[in-house]
Amino acid sequence: MPPSEGATTAVDLSAKKFLQLANICSQKEVLVATLAETRTTNAAVQSYAGRIKTDHQKLNSDLAKLGVTLGEPALASNLFAASALDVSQSSPTKSKRQGRNVRVTPLDVNDSRAHLEAARNSVAKLSKLSGSRFDTAFAEMMVADHEAAIALFDQASRSVEDEAVRDFALEALPILQQHLAATGILERRLEMRLSSIQ
Repeated sequence: MPPSEGATTAVDLSAKKFLQLANICSQKEVLVATLAETRTTNAAVQSYAGRIKTDHQKLNSDLAKLGVTLGEPALASNLFAASALDVSQSSPTKSKRQGRNVRVTPLDVNDSRAHLEAARNSVAKLSKLSGSRFDTAFAEMMVADHEAAIALFDQASRSVEDEAVRDFALEALPILQQHLAATGILERRLEMRLSSIQ
């Protein structure tokens, strides 16, 4: 049976695997938040995206420093540079897909390459949306991403043997939980705005 949405599979999570997955998750959040800042006209979405971008840039910096300390300097590289996605210049195209279809499916923590490819694909799908469809899909993506990240960081804080990595995961958890809570508020605002337009 596949894992439920937002859950990671029960495996022995090594420090290296956690750092790789955390890096993919956090870099994706910066990219998606940058896309949201340039794509939306909704002030609440722009504000939320700014917070996500700032917090995850710091998380990325902390991850890179921790990676160097642990002999994983690749954590400082931009994983999305090769994705051919330039969020600052990409223009939205009309999509027949509803924003609700742009949800991230949590992946097995054993395959970070598949996780990176899925992250790239979800960003590409999101970049094709505009207007209220973009806003809704962005908020839904943030819920799914943060639920999955919280599960991953929680598991790492309890099971990774390296103390520095466990501490990093434990310190990041409240920030991720705040993001998830803020996303719920954002979704309600977007729903209210949509219902007032209809």
